[in-house]
Amino acid sequence: MTYRPNDLTLDVALDNMHELRSPTSSTCTYDVMSVSTEEDMHMAQWREDAPCLRRVGKRLQRALGSNAVQRVLSACLLAPLVTVFLWFSPAFATATICSFVVSACAYEYSWMVHRIQFRFLALTECPSNAVPGGSMEYFNDFFSKNGDTKDIEQGEEAHQEEPDNEIRHAMNLQDCVITPIANRYFAGAQRFTVVLLAIPVAVAISAVFQALLLLMPPSFRESDFYTFRWLYSLTTDFVCALFALHTPNRRSAFVVLVEKAVFSFITVHSGMCPINELSCGNILSATDICAIGMLIVIIFHISLRKQALHTFVYLFLDLLGFIYLIGTMSVFIGFIDDSRRGLYRKLLITLLYVVWASDTGAYVAGKVLTRVGYTKYHAIAPHVSKNKDYEGTAVAVLWGIGTIFLVSEVIGVSAISIEKSVIAALAVVVGRMGDLFESLIKRAAGIKHSGSLIPGHGGVLDRIDALLFASLVFSRYYTVLIT
Repeated sequence: MTYRPNDLTLDVALDNMHELRSPTSSTCTYDVMSVSTEEDMHMAQWREDAPCLRRVGKRLQRALGSNAVQRVLSACLLAPLVTVFLWFSPAFATATICSFVVSACAYEYSWMVHRIQFRFLALTECPSNAVPGGSMEYFNDFFSKNGDTKDIEQGEEAHQEEPDNEIRHAMNLQDCVITPIANRYFAGAQRFTVVLLAIPVAVAISAVFQALLLLMPPSFRESDFYTFRWLYSLTTDFVCALFALHTPNRRSAFVVLVEKAVFSFITVHSGMCPINELSCGNILSATDICAIGMLIVIIFHISLRKQALHTFVYLFLDLLGFIYLIGTMSVFIGFIDDSRRGLYRKLLITLLYVVWASDTGAYVAGKVLTRVGYTKYHAIAPHVSKNKDYEGTAVAVLWGIGTIFLVSEVIGVSAISIEKSVIAALAVVVGRMGDLFESLIKRAAGIKHSGSLIPGHGGVLDRIDALLFASLVFSRYYTVLIT
């Protein structure tokens, strides 16, 4: 049975439709139509503006992703934070941050060494017909993405001889020392595994460190470092364990732990000695501590059952990193002196700003010269880095000299003008050599940056490569002048 409305029902429905369409209808009905009209207008306006908003968003994304903007943002954030921290923090806090930096740099260096070892051993262990193309182009392409792995096609694998197990493991750059443990016991959760294992490792290393501190002379108990020794060791050892467990293999993890331990004892030594003194009558000097650490690394490598060529390459690169990182950072940490806190803080701030300003000056000079169409650059070592040229170095020296005068005036560091100028110029030039040295290591490893911890700058080692070398000149000469 079909429902058929009567005439009265149709009349009422028609009247209601007329009221809805009539502009003189009730306020409520008119407001509904108005809201609907306004929504349509807003929707039309949004459709019109959407392409423009998308273009603005893409431009903003490109701007924030550019190296120049990231450099500016990082500098605006890091420079004030580091300055305030150095000026107000106690000596042990400065030593703690330096220890974090050492652990991060040792971790980044271990991965660069891992790449260099793979590239070198691939040449010696794989015959020319086993490498696609018969040259190193295959391996250069393999590392071209700075950390991305690239699977070897099955057709190529069929023609390759069985490589050494360590070379095969090196082909997956996402694996680290704890990857087998994470895959076997924790369903591949590497980060969870690292944190879980870092806790007992840090506690064990801290216990050994505290036991060895009992052998220190009585003067050590008068330093601020003695008061905060447990806080220092637990925090720095935990951070070091996190980095060590992210290294590519057990050998690298062990070397990172040894380097950090040596740096900690050098820090204790510097806290008992006057500013910039590597030896002050204690049982061991900073040089002796470094030598002991290097001897431990040598014994460790020789005890491993590796081929002679493997052992030589690994040992040479690890000892080079030991001298490069711990040797230079031991000079830097030598600034710290509990008895002259105001002086060492001023020296560290001056050194940091001179190095940072010179690096920024060289970067700005390169951008400006490129913008004005200058093309006759004179590279210092084009086979190492085409971006390090004499033009940028000259501007860096000028910025460094200007900065040392400005900072010295602001924080009250007194010295003769000509001496300040010479020291700043030498520090900048030697710092550029440190930059080139790290570029050489990165070129050998086939990467552009040592890491990605600092946006716009790459890794921690990318940021302090010039600082490590500049501190050698700055500490030995500028400190003598003002003390």
